[in-house]
Amino acid sequence: MDRFKLNHYQIIGLVTYSIGTIVQSQIGNPIGMMIIFLGLLVFFISSSCNIGTIISLLIIAIGFAFKIIHFIYGNEIILFGIIGFLASIFFRYIYKTYKLYLILIYISITILFLGMYFKILLLKYGMEFIFIGCSAISVSYAFRFIKKTPKYFEDYNKMLLVFFWSLSTIFNIFHWSWGYIFSSIFTLTLWTWLITSMIRDFRTEN
Repeated sequence: MDRFKLNHYQIIGLVTYSIGTIVQSQIGNPIGMMIIFLGLLVFFISSSCNIGTIISLLIIAIGFAFKIIHFIYGNEIILFGIIGFLASIFFRYIYKTYKLYLILIYISITILFLGMYFKILLLKYGMEFIFIGCSAISVSYAFRFIKKTPKYFEDYNKMLLVFFWSLSTIFNIFHWSWGYIFSSIFTLTLWTWLITSMIRDFRTEN
């Protein structure tokens, strides 16, 4: 069960991430994306991730900061960070292992990032790529979930977490009705994961 345990810094990172998603979904401000990347950065720094992943997220955050304050080269910095992030997770999780579910998730994340970058540049098909990427992430993770045995409560919660994250992202990006409901359910499942991890940590210490 240790694989479900989060340290204090990971919890802080995910709390920050959840605040960013709320800001982004409610007011659609670029500051929300900054908070999201800050939360992810804290989470990955406190996890067993390679330095390339951490630096790439930091570069993406810097690129968004450049766009917010209207500095030049913001788009190019974001692209450089995205390429670095995809390369780092490829060598961390895919290279020499080539597990099917990891390859599917990697391809889905690549499509999602492509759609996000297209949307930033106001290019055609950005929304479509985001829709395909989010949907593919849910399907890929469901494939992993089905194959996993045994399953614990946290496994079901994380499956719901991914599913409602995908739905909330799609509905909020397309400005469809009920997007805030899926965002709320996603936040609830995320906080359920955080609370169960903190309870387990408390019981372990006592």
